[in-house]
Amino acid sequence: MFSSSERARPPLVPNGAGPMRTGIVGPLAGHPWVGIAIAIMLVMGLAAYLRLLDLTGLPPPLHIDEAAQGVNALEIIDGKRSVLEYGWTHHLNTAFLPTGIVLKLLGPTVWNLRITEVAFGLGAVLLTFFLGRSMFSWRVGLMAATLLSFNHFALAFSRIGLVNQQSMTVELLAFTLLWQGFSRRRRLPTALGGAMVGVGLYLYFGSWVVPVILGAFVVWALALRRREARKAWRLALWGVLGFALAILPWLAFPVLKPDEFRQRPTEVFILSDLYRYKKGWGTESTVEVLRLQAYHTFKVFYRGGDTSNQYGYDAPVLDPAGRWLFFIAIGAALLSVRRAPYPESTEGGRRVSVLRRQEGAPVLLG
Repeated sequence: MFSSSERARPPLVPNGAGPMRTGIVGPLAGHPWVGIAIAIMLVMGLAAYLRLLDLTGLPPPLHIDEAAQGVNALEIIDGKRSVLEYGWTHHLNTAFLPTGIVLKLLGPTVWNLRITEVAFGLGAVLLTFFLGRSMFSWRVGLMAATLLSFNHFALAFSRIGLVNQQSMTVELLAFTLLWQGFSRRRRLPTALGGAMVGVGLYLYFGSWVVPVILGAFVVWALALRRREARKAWRLALWGVLGFALAILPWLAFPVLKPDEFRQRPTEVFILSDLYRYKKGWGTESTVEVLRLQAYHTFKVFYRGGDTSNQYGYDAPVLDPAGRWLFFIAIGAALLSVRRAPYPESTEGGRRVSVLRRQEGAPVLLG
């Protein structure tokens, strides 16, 4: 019925991460989980130290965005603002709820304002470990979490009282649950993963890209993994169900106030604001605007960083060493785009295990 090439294709999502290898030597060799637990605790300790050190003094006094978002958050909790409205810089008021709860319970201080994002930042480090562990191996997860623990961009947004960090944490949780659900053929984590994708829509605008990423994955699966995609469609419905239930209240935003709903995306989407960019850069060419924006993005990630953010973190998004590892990991991923990770007991697993041994995958995650 199927050709030999079709029969040899890997599954759409691998069945777990394969057997755990005992890579811890010495007295812990018989109990590898103990060494792994100690290692991740050390990584979390490093991440916490870097995020908590002089939290009220670094960065210096509150930026206007931090102060305004803190006031916005308290007003929601105190009932002075409706949750189903828009707040500072046209974000959904739901994005400020976690900060508002912490400020109400612990008091309106700079420490409490920033500690909310510290908690989300630490959650992102831990979830990076779990995602890497479930997709590849505990070594991959540990290295990815380590890289993220001291990545300066992640540190920067974990130490200021803005809502940006929430998006990364919720995205990681959504992907971890979805991966667990599909790899283990479990409906509950799949539905919860879909729900977390929906929860992300209530938070910082950056979370809105997650459904786009998942949509691109579906297109890829239908194009290159059609046979496996057909087998997974019932499980996918559970993810869609979780997503649909989560976004039901969120639909009030675009339905009741569509103009305000479009305002924030319009502000950050370059194609919807070409006139302003053309005027600012002194050109009438759309292509030139896109070229300049691409150059600016390259600088943000690999050279001087974003000097327009007003927070003083004008350093590259990717650390000097991490950027080259990132390119290596991207290259390895592209070369293996038609293959999925396998349990190492299979022939396919032996072919791609070199990627695990060289630990290129953690850089892609971290």
